[in-house]
Amino acid sequence: MIRFRGDKEKADNVYKGIRPLTGDDIAETVYFAASVPEYMQIAEMLVMPTYQATGTIVSRK
Repeated sequence: MIRFRGDKEKADNVYKGIRPLTGDDIAETVYFAASVPEYMQIAEMLVMPTYQATGTIVSRK
């Protein structure tokens, strides 16, 4: 483990109190985009967890 110089407890606490997106969440989004009617086009989609405002700002519960 390289993150936090091998400090497993610190690494495990990165997502403590937040709910990160999972592969299933992304798969559901892809399925939705692929399932829209043929007259509809999704040109762009931005998916972010509600607990995360930016790449470095999160709201912990």
